[in-house]
Amino acid sequence: MMISNKFQVTSNKLGFISELARGRNSSSRRREGFISERREETKLPSHRRGGFTLIELLIYLALVAIFLTAATTSMWDIILGSTKSSVEQEVQESLRYASHRLSFEIRNANSIGASSAFDVNLAATPGAVLSLNSPAPNNPTEFRVAGGLLQIKQGSGDWTSITSPAVEVTNLVFTDLTDGSSENIKFTVTVRYLNPSGRSEWEKEATFEGAGQLR
Repeated sequence: MMISNKFQVTSNKLGFISELARGRNSSSRRREGFISERREETKLPSHRRGGFTLIELLIYLALVAIFLTAATTSMWDIILGSTKSSVEQEVQESLRYASHRLSFEIRNANSIGASSAFDVNLAATPGAVLSLNSPAPNNPTEFRVAGGLLQIKQGSGDWTSITSPAVEVTNLVFTDLTDGSSENIKFTVTVRYLNPSGRSEWEKEATFEGAGQLR
């Protein structure tokens, strides 16, 4: 009888331990299922796992447009700056050479020619010239403006342009400053860049005033 009771107690203990183990296994499975469900919930939706959303695409396009606009504007400014610099250089070089040649020929002349036109704009007065009596073989030396170009003729030679065809002489006025002791000629010359299209970057004009004493 005692053995039977002991066996029953042992059986009950084993049953309790088995129930306890099954409870733990069940609890473990529930925890694993809960964790698995939480992991599934935290996964990104399928449309977020690759590619761009519409908002991201719009932001990207806006940034690209801003960059292209800035690059285009910068490049255009560089081109305009280069054009303006080239135009200014052309005008200044033509004006510098024209004024130097006028001064040189006046200083090397012996006297003023009788056909010289003073105090008129040779660029607006057809046929008007400055005539200088110069040493041979350059006698006479004459200046005129034809077709917007400052031209010189020496001796029996032909008229030769001394300003660039890219510019035009809009004003050339000679003033006789001769006094009792010496012959002096003052000149004012204005050069403008040719701009038939009227573009602002091609607008450039410069004026030079000089004078020379004949020897």
